[in-house]
Amino acid sequence: MNMDDADMNTALMVDGNAVAGQLMDVFGRDMTMAVARCAGCTREAEMGALIAFTRGPGVVL
Repeated sequence: MNMDDADMNTALMVDGNAVAGQLMDVFGRDMTMAVARCAGCTREAEMGALIAFTRGPGVVL
């Protein structure tokens, strides 16, 4: 990946708080403080602290 690709990816990143409304619609309550665990590395963080990609056909946390 060259620097332009890295800059483009960084420009598309927001934190999980940006999708708080969508999480509320799905789960019916505030999920930004709920703890999530990565299946790959087992790191734990609040949903609001996760990196979110919101451009495209859906949201990726």
